[in-house]
Amino acid sequence: MSLIDAIQKASVVRLRPILMTDIVGIIGLLPLALGIGEGTELLKPMAIAVIGGLVFGLLLVFLFLPALYYIFEKGKQDSYTGSDVENTENHLKKEE
Repeated sequence: MSLIDAIQKASVVRLRPILMTDIVGIIGLLPLALGIGEGTELLKPMAIAVIGGLVFGLLLVFLFLPALYYIFEKGKQDSYTGSDVENTENHLKKEE
C-alpha cells in the first residue's frame, strides 16, 4: 500500500468519530453562542471561542496533519538507500 493510500484510508476511518465528537460539542454550545436564555451574556464569547476552536481543530486534523505526515514520511523514505538498510540489518544481527 502506498503512503498516500494509507493516509486516505486512515482519514476515512477517523472521520466519523471525530465529526461526531465535534458536532456534539458544537450543538451543545449553540444555545450559549446564540444567546438563548437568561444569563448567557457572559458565556457567549466563551462559547463562540470554543466552537471556533473545534472547527479549527477539525481542519487541522484532516488537512494539516496528513500533509505534514506525508512530508516527513516521504523524506524519511527518500533518505534511506539500499546500503543503509543493509548496514542497519548487519548491525542488528551483530548485536544479537
